[in-house]
Amino acid sequence: MPSTITGYSKQKIKHDLNGTFIETTLNNGNKEFTGWYLFDTGGSLTVQVSGDYATKNELYGTMKNLGKSNATGNGKGFYENEIVELPILKIFGFSIPEVPIHISSSDKSFYGEAGIIGNNVLKRFNTIIDYPNATIYLKPNSLMSLSLKKKMIR
Repeated sequence: MPSTITGYSKQKIKHDLNGTFIETTLNNGNKEFTGWYLFDTGGSLTVQVSGDYATKNELYGTMKNLGKSNATGNGKGFYENEIVELPILKIFGFSIPEVPIHISSSDKSFYGEAGIIGNNVLKRFNTIIDYPNATIYLKPNSLMSLSLKKKMIR
């Protein structure tokens, strides 16, 4: 790692056998909810919120409904989801407006954490991960201004 990294926002990460997790904030227009989300560079979704996290924070029915989806992972099953429009997603102090997020209809947790951040959000940042120091650096790139809504709803 270089001794100085300029132009990037820095944050601590959690990393274990399940993957790398970053702290992210959802703002539903009335309240903010901060939790740890899997930094999923292999997933094409925007944000997937686990059912237990959504129930605990009373997220169901608080945002504009955009539809439904099914999501699969590494296992055999799939998750049924409600797609809603999150007014603001905050990552490292950067705000992304009108993000279609998938809220799981099941009560299952994702790795015991709040959810998953996928590549449709992550590709908007240049990223440096310093695993020995449990730190991640993000800097918005030219994709930050692209609308997520048009891409996700078909």
